[in-house]
Amino acid sequence: RITALIFAKNSGWILSSARDKTFAAHCIETSNKIGGYTFEAWCTAMKFDSLSKHVFIGDFAGQITMLKLQQSGASLVTVLKGHTASVRSLFWSDGPQLLFSGSADNSVIVWDLGGRRGTTYELQGHQNKVSALGYSKNTQELISAGEDSVIVLWKVS
Repeated sequence: RITALIFAKNSGWILSSARDKTFAAHCIETSNKIGGYTFEAWCTAMKFDSLSKHVFIGDFAGQITMLKLQQSGASLVTVLKGHTASVRSLFWSDGPQLLFSGSADNSVIVWDLGGRRGTTYELQGHQNKVSALGYSKNTQELISAGEDSVIVLWKVS
C-alpha cells in the first residue's frame, strides 16, 4: 500500500512511499523510475523540500530518513532517530528549515535542520498517538492533533 504521494511539479517528479518498505521517484514526462530507496520498516509519512530537493520519510520503527534527490537518483543524507514508536506525521517548514514529526509514542519532535547543529526539541502534550501537524511561519506556531481528541498549539519561537 502507498502511504504517501507527492507531485513535485517544479522538479518533474512523482514521489511515493509504501508499506512494502520502499521509496520511489518517477519522472513525470517519461514515467521512468529515476531513483529509489529501501527501508527496514514500513514507510509511514513523507515530506519534500522542493528548494533543496531533500525528501524526509518517516517509518514504522520511529526513524526519519533524509534523502537527496537528483535526476540521477536518490542518495542517503542522514537518519534522524528520536521516536520510540512509528512516525505518524511530518511537516516541513522551508523558511526556518524545521522538520516536525509526530509519533505513536505521543510526542512531537522539532528538528532544527537549518541551524546545522542537529538541535532537537521534544514536545510532550498528548496522551495518545500524534496523527497530524501544521505550522504557521508568520506566527511561529505549531499545531498538533492526536488520537486523544486533543489539539495543541505550540509557540515554537
